[in-house]
Amino acid sequence: MNPEELPSDLHWAELHLDTLVRCNPVGRMVAWNRSARETPAPLFFFAATAHGNLWRVREALPDELTRELCRLAAAERTRAERGVDPERLPSVVERCRDLLGLDRDPEIFRGRAFRLPASFREGARSGAEPLSPADAGELERVFPHLSGQVSASSPCVVARVEGRIVSACYAATGRGPRGALEAGVDTLASQRGRGFGARVVARWAAAVRASGGIPLYSASRSNRASLALAARLDCVPYAETLHLT
Repeated sequence: MNPEELPSDLHWAELHLDTLVRCNPVGRMVAWNRSARETPAPLFFFAATAHGNLWRVREALPDELTRELCRLAAAERTRAERGVDPERLPSVVERCRDLLGLDRDPEIFRGRAFRLPASFREGARSGAEPLSPADAGELERVFPHLSGQVSASSPCVVARVEGRIVSACYAATGRGPRGALEAGVDTLASQRGRGFGARVVARWAAAVRASGGIPLYSASRSNRASLALAARLDCVPYAETLHLT
């Protein structure tokens, strides 16, 4: 059976969440599933799809807040309108602030999750190449925020201009329980708009599939470049997501 033949967008959203965060046996979020470091999970995660909504809360939240967040999430209508927040988001923010005694509102990240085209398979020409272990240092110099993380971000694919790395796609998470990986993409500012991002993502997706995994792509709703890349790749959106930190 093809592991990417999931029955609904809601199942894709579950796969996305399982890849982004680690949960305890009862489904409470414990930590982000980062490749090289552990970071506390968000307070609250919500995904809206055409086939239902999905939500999770952090493991260590007080019981009263957990019940309130779940009650508010369960009352949301099933819809997945692009760029539309859940109707009860202001109440979610208020309850988190009040019951946790915060002196400010929690930060809200709004995202969109996509399926990558099935045509991205090994053997297709992409203008990108796997990163060799010997070139990890070069990648870290080009994109310093990856320093110390490259070895834990496999597979990693790069594009070069005159022999120099200008763009990279890598695993931004550890493997989820079903073998899925979330893409991270970087391109030098001077080289953007030339198609390098699309090339490295396509080749990275092929490498993940060749290893038996499922490649995932998501973007902040405010990141126009990342959303444009998803459109260029013909990615299919399946969820509007948000989380509070």
